[in-house]
Amino acid sequence: MVFIVTYLFFENLYFYIILSPISIVYIKLMKNNIIKKRKEKLKNQFCEALESIEVLLKTGNSIEVAFGKVINELEHLQGNNSYMVREIKYIDKCVKLDISIEDAIKNFAERANIKEISNFAEVFVISKRSDGNIIKIIQTVCNSIRENNNTSRQIQMSISGVLQEVQIMRIMPIGILLYLKVFSRGYFDCVHNNVRGQIIMGIVLIIYIVACIIIEYMQRKVLGENASSI
Repeated sequence: MVFIVTYLFFENLYFYIILSPISIVYIKLMKNNIIKKRKEKLKNQFCEALESIEVLLKTGNSIEVAFGKVINELEHLQGNNSYMVREIKYIDKCVKLDISIEDAIKNFAERANIKEISNFAEVFVISKRSDGNIIKIIQTVCNSIRENNNTSRQIQMSISGVLQEVQIMRIMPIGILLYLKVFSRGYFDCVHNNVRGQIIMGIVLIIYIVACIIIEYMQRKVLGENASSI
């Protein structure tokens, strides 16, 4: 992406080398977005797993047995290689190796680093050691996750039009440059072949990057504030 933008603005490999640190920032942002999506998916799969475990507990199974029995059902619902199936298998393996299920779930929560899972692990450990109502805890956690998802979905829908306009604003400058490069060859020769033109394009590129950063910041802030108020 950074290479394409640099080429459109400068048509010069040296500028790509100079601006290559931006590639690192871009890759980091993309990585953070991927991690965020994976965590969101894991959280939803975790809720599905708890709902299935709740059913098994109501039929008289212990929590340790429920974690072992739920694997087949989750493989059918989520697939053999889903995040949650792998984690449930790991927890079941730990239990079979005489590691307490409390420690196994705490370990899973630490690796997942998701608020809802961490909260469940903390309450579960206390409840398990004091013979508390685990079914009630599961119901509370699942209701919380579902409410958060519904609220987030409503927020996304309410600002979906704005988000689409934002994406168009990001892509449009690059699209215009690409169109002129392809269908009006030589149009930017007067800019690329002199220092003043390169400086102007550099200023334009900086303005474009700053605008994208501001848009990204505002988007994250709006979604983040709404999520934190849930």
